[in-house]
Amino acid sequence: MKKIIPIIVIILAAIGIGYNFIGRGIPSTPTGTNTGFPTPSAEQTISTSGEATAPVDIAGTPGLEGTTGDDAGVIDEVKPASVAYQNADEALNAIKKGASDYDDSILEQFTTPGDDCTFCNQLYTDLKSLVNSSSAKNEEKAYYAEILAISGQVDNVKALVDGFKNASTTENKELFSAALELTTGKEDVVKYLGDELKTDNPDLKESLVAAMTNQGGSTAFETLFQNIVDSKNSDGYYSMGIGPAEMILDEQGLAKAKEYAMKRDEYSPLAVKAMLNSGLQGLKSVIDILESSNDDTSNEKLIQGAIDHIGYDEQTEKYLKEKANSSNPKVRQLAEDTLRDYANQEEELNQEPTDEAPMSKMNP
Repeated sequence: MKKIIPIIVIILAAIGIGYNFIGRGIPSTPTGTNTGFPTPSAEQTISTSGEATAPVDIAGTPGLEGTTGDDAGVIDEVKPASVAYQNADEALNAIKKGASDYDDSILEQFTTPGDDCTFCNQLYTDLKSLVNSSSAKNEEKAYYAEILAISGQVDNVKALVDGFKNASTTENKELFSAALELTTGKEDVVKYLGDELKTDNPDLKESLVAAMTNQGGSTAFETLFQNIVDSKNSDGYYSMGIGPAEMILDEQGLAKAKEYAMKRDEYSPLAVKAMLNSGLQGLKSVIDILESSNDDTSNEKLIQGAIDHIGYDEQTEKYLKEKANSSNPKVRQLAEDTLRDYANQEEELNQEPTDEAPMSKMNP
């Protein structure tokens, strides 16, 4: 997780859309109680992979309100599915239309729609049938599977896991595993994912770990962390770009990560990275742990590889400048190294390109 990036990227990562800073394209951040993607701006829409795409034409699409005149076609507001559609048939028609060009606005409408979506159960039944249908194109199936993944319902996530287990082709396995990685949900979904982590199938396990990485609560963190401890996996899936060290935690998740970090064992550096991913509060907690000990060797192990997980903002920079004067050598080292890295990255961003022809030559 790099630091000199626009604040909006950090926000998007925290909400957990489309991951792809992790593994095979997961949504990054996530809090375990994800309620939807951010509303696209006038300049762009936001894809589930976190990439900016061109504005879409929303004329005639239920629940998608746009402006008129010079700004026609730009999304102002995306209504949730329970408000936008009257019944399952109407919703399914909109989803089929959205599948033709992977419309992110439709995905936003169906992100954890909640109990007030009275027709959603019927809709999900229809989507499960379509996902396993031989008549639908794979691109369409992927779209339907993603809606199941972001529904926040255990039964729908289970359908994706079962689809992976029963898939007869590699292509179908990849379709289900890719959708599974985008899972969002609350405690019941987290518990189900944790139970499935017992699988011996490495590909399925990777997708399950990626899905767990999307969540940010204490249960998700503890379940995933305990999995790596029980399996004596000191890498913690970190080399795969997933796992506890790539989670973005909420307040309860931070508290749980601090417990593991304070053990100062071979797994503790993973907990430290997760804390640092989670902003200034996480950084302060890490500094507290470092300042609680004068054991330089232990502190050094805790912050190994930590700098890349410290996000940049003015408050964090101010705090690190204060800690650059700390009497604790490892706190001082972390602060100084991070500030130096900030400066280096800022310098790189401000450098003029050297491989482009002068404008006068490009436009004679």
